Amino acid sequence: MPFSAHPAAEYDAEILRINSGTRKKQSTDNTKYEGLRSRYRSQLARKPQELAAILLMTDTQAANTVARIKSISSRRKTVALGIRRRATEAVNEYRAHRLASLRTDLEIRLTRKAEDYRLQEQQRESFQAKKLQQQKEKEALRQQHRLVVARLKETLSRPKEKPQRKTAFDTNASFPLQERHQVQPPPVSGPPTTQIGPLCLSPAEAASMRVVQETHVDNSTPRVLYSDGSLLNSGTPEVSLAFGVVDLTQDNPLTVQGRTDGHASSAKAELMGLLAAVLSAPPEQDIVVKLDNQSVVEQYSHLVKNRRDTLPRKRFRSTYAGIWAVLWQVVESRPGRVDVMWIKGHSNVHGNELADQAAKVAAQSASVPLMVDLTQQTDITAFAHCYGGLVEIDLRQLLKQQSTIHHHQAWASQRRVKRAIPDIEDAEWNSTLAYVHGRRAVFTFYSNSKDSHQRTHHIKKLHGMLPTLNSMQARKPNLYPTCVCRRCEVEKEDTDHVWKCPLAAETTTGI
Repeated sequence: MPFSAHPAAEYDAEILRINSGTRKKQSTDNTKYEGLRSRYRSQLARKPQELAAILLMTDTQAANTVARIKSISSRRKTVALGIRRRATEAVNEYRAHRLASLRTDLEIRLTRKAEDYRLQEQQRESFQAKKLQQQKEKEALRQQHRLVVARLKETLSRPKEKPQRKTAFDTNASFPLQERHQVQPPPVSGPPTTQIGPLCLSPAEAASMRVVQETHVDNSTPRVLYSDGSLLNSGTPEVSLAFGVVDLTQDNPLTVQGRTDGHASSAKAELMGLLAAVLSAPPEQDIVVKLDNQSVVEQYSHLVKNRRDTLPRKRFRSTYAGIWAVLWQVVESRPGRVDVMWIKGHSNVHGNELADQAAKVAAQSASVPLMVDLTQQTDITAFAHCYGGLVEIDLRQLLKQQSTIHHHQAWASQRRVKRAIPDIEDAEWNSTLAYVHGRRAVFTFYSNSKDSHQRTHHIKKLHGMLPTLNSMQARKPNLYPTCVCRRCEVEKEDTDHVWKCPLAAETTTGI
């Protein structure tokens, strides 16, 4: 039996067709019967015998019509039953097909869900294994760190030997950076033995500081202290930095001065002077410290006065972060108020001039450098060390400087560089590197082709790799049969002759 997508519609159409045919046939028979009855009645008066025959015939036809109608009704019922049976079979077949399709789809979904769950379990197990491996690696790194710290402490606890002066090529001395770690000063009579707050001083310096501390306290007006720093011989092994603090509130000016070491910069000297000025004044005294370094004044506002509002990242990455933390601890513990004010340097301010003179005298002396006890602050708990010294600048900046020194050392050890620069140890590298890098910082990264091409041209000049006739003949003798200068036609054209040729004097002078 053919499958029908709409068995009910087919059933209704068949019933409608049968009913329509039946009605038409019945209407036609009724019309014909009524016409015969009328005609026969009209003839009844004339022919009674014929009328009786006609009535009999009419009754017979009526009986035949009734029989035909019954036959049609029986046929309709039979067709309806057949259509209903076919519709029921089609619906059952459709339901069976739909159930099979749903069962297949459900099996596929269950299979996929089981596969996804299995993959999730594998990923979870892999993540747990990776996490366990990372924990093991972290524990191993912690063990290595503890071992390195123990070895470093053991190394630092050993007595230091006097370093031997290098006679070979020294990269750190030949490639000075803008601010580099100070070379340790020559040994003096002994380490500082007196401590005032976080400062470790010599007895003489401590005595001069106590003289200022023991002066009379008068908070009707704040006490004004002048501080200044001095940096001498920057970028050389003889670098020295010191500070001077002057108190003009007494009849005779009181002076506190001293040297310091570590990462050499003018800011370090000014900062140490500010710390010494705060420690010199009596704790109950309101003070105003005047200095001529605007950068230190601005940093004081962020790292001391408003330290709690400053982000920890900015506090920890600031230069001399440990000293700033100590200064903040000292200022917070003082009952008296501390204000820092900027004044213009070398503008005939008497107190500033005296502080500048005191700082220069201390920088030229052989006194013991002051030390700051970083354990007397609680804001920063760990500090980085490099080659046995405290890293006082941003650690990223230090790593950039170390990378720069490494690259310069590798560059200076090349044979072509030694051929092009025979007196490499006597070269003035500050001006040379400034020329090569276009007056930018040595560790600046470039991002455009113009700077790269310009730097390449400068390095070729420095290496003696300009395309002179002498070098081009060595590369392609078939194209350059002679290397004689085409201007003077006397000497060979090499890098030196390009600048010394008498016929090119006007051009080179203009350059």
